[in-house]
Amino acid sequence: MLLLDLDDFKAINDGHGHAAGDRVLVEVARRLRAHLRETDLVARLGGDEFLVLLPEVHDAAAAETVARKLLRALQQPYAADGCELRTNASIGVALFPDDARDADTLLRCVDLAMYAAKDGGRGGVVRYDARMRHALDARVRLHERLQQALHDGQGLALHYQPQWHVAGERVDAVEALLRWHDPVLGAVSPAQCIAVAERTGLIVPLGDWVLQEACAQVARWRAQGAQVRVAVNVSAQQFRLPDWPQRVQGALHRHGLPGDALELEITETQAMANPQQARATLQHLMALGVQLALDDFGTGHSSLAQLKRLPLHCIKIDREFVRELPDNATDAAMVRGVARLARLLRLRTVAEGVETPAQARHLRRHGVDALQGWLLAPALPAHEVQRWIAADDVAWARAQLTLKVAVGA
Repeated sequence: MLLLDLDDFKAINDGHGHAAGDRVLVEVARRLRAHLRETDLVARLGGDEFLVLLPEVHDAAAAETVARKLLRALQQPYAADGCELRTNASIGVALFPDDARDADTLLRCVDLAMYAAKDGGRGGVVRYDARMRHALDARVRLHERLQQALHDGQGLALHYQPQWHVAGERVDAVEALLRWHDPVLGAVSPAQCIAVAERTGLIVPLGDWVLQEACAQVARWRAQGAQVRVAVNVSAQQFRLPDWPQRVQGALHRHGLPGDALELEITETQAMANPQQARATLQHLMALGVQLALDDFGTGHSSLAQLKRLPLHCIKIDREFVRELPDNATDAAMVRGVARLARLLRLRTVAEGVETPAQARHLRRHGVDALQGWLLAPALPAHEVQRWIAADDVAWARAQLTLKVAVGA
């Protein structure tokens, strides 16, 4: 048995309409049927999930071979309304009677395998393993505890990582990063928390909580005289919400903030999933005065032509290109190129993952506007960030960075 789920199919429906999405589903069914034998059965379970029964396949290797063949067929582009659309799929594999001896249990097994394929990066094939049931129990527990945390507000917190503005020699922005310490589960990693929230639909209420909390904190800092900006990461599901700009406007209004007190970070993948919709959403946010940053730049699939049409204020250089500076010539050239491109487009640059004085010196020398990473400080509770941003403590913060950058000079 194979269970196939299209990855990010909602982006096609949202960006091109349900009629286009329906045509893609029909073509998916046609391709599946074309690559299977007469004795095989294909059924659409609902939404963008398809079930395939292979009655003449009796071993895992053969089933996985069929699954990969189907995956390659589905990865080819789709034509709809004059557009070339692409989607991928995650496929779970389970065998009767090896994995289960009744239909209901076999369906649960193949469902677990399919979600394991999604967790593994999507666009893959995963065979069911009995250990997946234990992983499911853990995810259900995480989901229940996260629901409780959102309901009573206990255990969730934001930490803030400073961004050092090179020319101004001061911290002018912080990035809000989620932390969760559950009274039952203990410390839960951000990666686990976000993954469960995205899979269970809690990512939108969780994102709303983060936005409100970050705005409340930056309002407190500004009331104390610190003209600091807070950067908040936006999930793909949030970014696709039709009322997302209105939610942002409501948060700013509730806390009495101007738009430029807030920076929203979106990834290349989010922006390029539907460039036209992304532009409209970003233009609405820009009209509110909100600062807009393209996160993890260089790891997605944006083209320069698309990039220049997006309303942005900032490009964040991914830590992947910073980690081996200044020794890696390719990364050094990439950073120089991105910094030069940003200047041509009149965009700010922030380098993430700055951990050594040598990295900091290299980035400053090549015109990167701001530095963020453990060299300056890890993500800290709000009260510990205070000295970095307080109006009367700029000299302290400047001395800290000067000392760190000078080490090993």
